[in-house]
Amino acid sequence: MLTKAKDDAGKVFSGLDPATHPVPLSIHRRGAQDPPWLHLRTLAYLFLSGIAYYLGLHSRKLLAETTKKEEEVKIYLAGRGASLLNWLTADANKIQEILCDAFRQGFLRDNPGSPPIKVTFVGPAIRFSRDLPPPKHEVATGLLCPPLGTVKQKITTVVGEVGWKSADGLGIDRDAEVTAEQLANLKPPVDHESSYAYELLKIVLPKHADINVDMTRLQKLTLSTAAIQERLRRSAEVSEQVLQPIFACELKTLMDKYVELVLYQ
Repeated sequence: MLTKAKDDAGKVFSGLDPATHPVPLSIHRRGAQDPPWLHLRTLAYLFLSGIAYYLGLHSRKLLAETTKKEEEVKIYLAGRGASLLNWLTADANKIQEILCDAFRQGFLRDNPGSPPIKVTFVGPAIRFSRDLPPPKHEVATGLLCPPLGTVKQKITTVVGEVGWKSADGLGIDRDAEVTAEQLANLKPPVDHESSYAYELLKIVLPKHADINVDMTRLQKLTLSTAAIQERLRRSAEVSEQVLQPIFACELKTLMDKYVELVLYQ
C-alpha cells in the first residue's frame, strides 16, 4: 500500500528518501495528532524507543567481550521499518535525540558510573544521503559476492531482563544463555518495578512527549505477568518462531495492551 502512495500531484512516489514519502509529509502537515495516525505513531514510538533502549543494554555485553576499548558506537538502521521514524517527527535531529537518549538510558542502567560513550544512529530514515544504501537494497538487487557459507541455527537466546529466576528458584543473570524451554520455565518477579521494561515506560518514553504522541494511554500501560509468560510459553511450543529475550516479549505485550486501550477505552 505504501509503495503505491501518491503525492499531491497524483504521482506515485518513486524517491529514495523516506522523509519525502507522501505519508509522513501528509502526517506532519495535518494529521499527526488525529486518529489513526496518532495511534500508529505512538506504537512506532513505543517500539523504536524500546529497540534503541535494548540495544544500549545489550551493547554492554558486546563491548565487554571485545579486547579493544570502544569509545563510539554506530548503529545502522537499514530495514524499511526504520522509515516509521519519519512518522514521529520531520526533524532529523529530534529522531537522533530520541534514539540516542533511549540507547544511553539502557547503556547506563545499573552502571551509572560507566565512562561516556558516543552513540550515533545512521540510516536513510534518520538523515538521508545517496551515499547510504536505500532500505532493503541488498534484497532488491542481490549481494554481488559469493556465498559466505551456512549459518548454524542459534537455539538459545539471552534472558534479557532482571528479576527472573530459573525453574529451581535460583537467580539468573540477564546475559545467561537459555533455550526456548528454559525461557518458558523461568519464574517471574513478584512485581516488575525493577525491570527494564518498567524503566522504558516510566523514564524513557516520557522524555519526548513533545513529539505529540498518545502519552495519556502510554502512561496507563502496565506489564502483565500472565501475558508475558504466555508469549514465552508459545515461543517454546512453536519451533518456527524466532527465539527472543524476555524484554522482546514484554515490548510486544505492551504494544498489544496499547492497541486494546485504543480499541476499547
